[in-house]
Amino acid sequence: AWLPVQGTRASQLHSLERLLAERLRCPELRAAHRLDRQTSGVLLLARDAQRAAFLGRALSDRRVAKTYLAWVSPPPESSDWTVRGPIGPTKTGKRYRFELRTAPAPDARDSETHFRVVSRAAERALVECRPITGRTHQLRVHLAASGSAIVGDDLYGPDWREGAASSAERIQLHAAALRMRLAPRSPELEIRASTPADFLVVGAPGFEPGTF
Repeated sequence: AWLPVQGTRASQLHSLERLLAERLRCPELRAAHRLDRQTSGVLLLARDAQRAAFLGRALSDRRVAKTYLAWVSPPPESSDWTVRGPIGPTKTGKRYRFELRTAPAPDARDSETHFRVVSRAAERALVECRPITGRTHQLRVHLAASGSAIVGDDLYGPDWREGAASSAERIQLHAAALRMRLAPRSPELEIRASTPADFLVVGAPGFEPGTF
């Protein structure tokens, strides 16, 4: 968390892509997908353009299974549910956000995520998220639309308004696992990332950092 995946004008030298390219002596290294700056977990990078193209197609064709964990509040009423619908941009004040639309629109794209409650605490719940599509801010939008926004989300949760105090130091979203084939005839591979200590913002039965 907090390390940008790709460089920006403000951080050309300080990005995961740039740091790994130098450490691995692989100048063509590039991210096959991205995580938001505050999100921790698994990220897939390609060593060259050919691998990047293969991974890009696999992601686009939905041949990569992604699993995320999120602390949400308040706890959802259902133990498992699915959110579907077009996601499109909207502007609230000075900030751009995305929203779940009720009907298709030229600036919106279809989206789908399956959710399952892993554990419940007093005011929060740990939710497993399995996105089928990969839209910008998809999990954040879908959980907010479900009435259980991600803890620490200052853009879609109750903390998004100007001046509101955040309920966590960062958004409580973790990319827990990726499952895919790294080449057309290779065996399926699952890559998992242990949960970091700052992800556990409240205790819940049966869950400790790194154990998922």
